[in-house]
Amino acid sequence: SQDVRVLLQYDGPIQDRSIRILDLAPGSWDEPISCSLRTVHLDDDLRYEAISYAWGDPNDRKTVICNGSIVNTTRSLFEALQRFRYVDTTRTLWADAICINQADNDERTSQVRLMNFIYKRAVRVLVWLQHEDDQVVQDALNAICRFVCREDGFARYVPQELHTQQQSTQLFYRWRDLEVTCASGEEPPRVADVAG
Repeated sequence: SQDVRVLLQYDGPIQDRSIRILDLAPGSWDEPISCSLRTVHLDDDLRYEAISYAWGDPNDRKTVICNGSIVNTTRSLFEALQRFRYVDTTRTLWADAICINQADNDERTSQVRLMNFIYKRAVRVLVWLQHEDDQVVQDALNAICRFVCREDGFARYVPQELHTQQQSTQLFYRWRDLEVTCASGEEPPRVADVAG
């Protein structure tokens, strides 16, 4: 995936079970996006979040600053970084397009083989669904919830508790001003308004 068009100065090829993670600098919504890369080993005690995002239009480009270089990336990844960035503290993330040297075929091949472990080791996977149609986004989120609830490999998944004055119920995800508390295939999702 040739997501980064301006080549970063990477710190050399990464070996074995090593990966690069990015430290996303804090900033407000309209400030430039700045990050730096560092190499870590998957067997170390790490805390990072992995980003899973829709590729979007490969010709629709935006710039971020990474390791002091201006890098062109897809609008989709740019908006994910913009949305997931904290205002007052650094956030540590893994995003394939920047963390993998896209110009090095050997590295790209070896890192793709590690992606299962990269996502497993993440403390959280952040999903960015860029789409102009709200219904498409909500349908995609509902499909993900149904998959998670159905798969044996995720049997230990326990949704976050949502406490109301009258009842305690499961929260699958929060989207816009709604909290979705049911995502079965047999019925439409149940939603509750988010106060504030």
